[in-house]
Amino acid sequence: MPAFQFLSDEDIAAVASHVRSSWSNKADAVTPEAVKALRKPAK
Repeated sequence: MPAFQFLSDEDIAAVASHVRSSWSNKADAVTPEAVKALRKPAK
């Protein structure tokens, strides 16, 4: 899947956090730092 280059790390973290906490889920929030780490290319 192509990267979302047009969304900031903060935007992606906000959307992911919303999805993870919706529908009675109790997942922790996603941080922009976690998104940034996942954007790094695999070595």
